[in-house]
Amino acid sequence: MRRNLILVLSVVVVTLAAASIVLNRPSPGSEILSAKGTSTTSTTVDPGPSPAEVDRWNQAVWEAELDRQEWNTAVWVLRTNQRTWIERTSARLAAEEAARKAQEAREAEQARQRQQERSQAPQGVPASEQGTGRCGGDLPPCYVMMRESGGDIRARNPSSTASGKWQFLDSTWAGFGGYARAYLAPESVQDAKARILWAGGRGCSHWSAC
Repeated sequence: MRRNLILVLSVVVVTLAAASIVLNRPSPGSEILSAKGTSTTSTTVDPGPSPAEVDRWNQAVWEAELDRQEWNTAVWVLRTNQRTWIERTSARLAAEEAARKAQEAREAEQARQRQQERSQAPQGVPASEQGTGRCGGDLPPCYVMMRESGGDIRARNPSSTASGKWQFLDSTWAGFGGYARAYLAPESVQDAKARILWAGGRGCSHWSAC
């Protein structure tokens, strides 16, 4: 009986000792948590650009804006100069074209007048109508005829439009008898015009030789 009691007490002591060991041992999770709890976490905060860096950035932006404005100004000046050159060149070319056309028109008119004179020139005028020398009476005096043309019904003044036996200006002749100029008309037609202007002596002022 005594031996059994001792055996039982021994078993109890051993059990209690084992329980005490199990209760006092830390768990694996607690060691990890403890390790994590004791570790320190370091966080780095970005302080951003310094005032000097901000100033340099603003200076660069300002300089870039000035460059852009200068470029725009240069482009505007270039385009303005181009437009001015185009306008002046166009005006010059238009003036040259107008002058050329005017010259062509004058030349065409001169050619037309020459052609008209040739077409209206008397062909085969009888000898009695070419320089008969009729003068005086109801015609201007012979000295007027001699001073004006010497009796040449085809005479033409190189410094004016005066032509014919009596040296009529084109404005005075005014296409008389259907002839463009006096020297193109027969002598009889020229005498008829002179007779009208002379008017019995009242028209003496029509001739400088009178």
